[in-house]
Amino acid sequence: MCMKQQSDKTILDKISSSWRMALAILFFIVGGVIYVSYRVKSLYMFNWFNILGLDNYVDYLRSNIGAYRIPNFVKYSLPDGLWLFAYFLVIKTIYGTEMSKVAIISYSALPLIAIGSEILQIFNLVPGVFDIYDLICYICSILIFYYLNTFKL
Repeated sequence: MCMKQQSDKTILDKISSSWRMALAILFFIVGGVIYVSYRVKSLYMFNWFNILGLDNYVDYLRSNIGAYRIPNFVKYSLPDGLWLFAYFLVIKTIYGTEMSKVAIISYSALPLIAIGSEILQIFNLVPGVFDIYDLICYICSILIFYYLNTFKL
């Protein structure tokens, strides 16, 4: 009986650092396009876009992409999950398989801030409105990254 030998590399370790960074940039951009296309223009970032002279690009996105109806979950929560996953990919690219104290802190910092701030919103200790879907997106990003970073092919 011939058994397939398991590799010692995880799924993410089999992807080159260039491709991991490309995926991180893609997830970051997709989250950004969703955010810019659908969020209210009263947010401070739209003032920054105005100062940077990016109004025409923003208006183009909002009139072309923002014209499509999408679920609120995609509009308000998915970008956060995409950005957190992109962050993990960048940290993975920087540290590879290294698990030093600095690497562990780097992996942990943003998820703890994201989840912590979301939970603290329940108690009005952090400005914002608690959203269970934001929390779900953060947790899903963590679980998917953990799976891809531990499962060996």
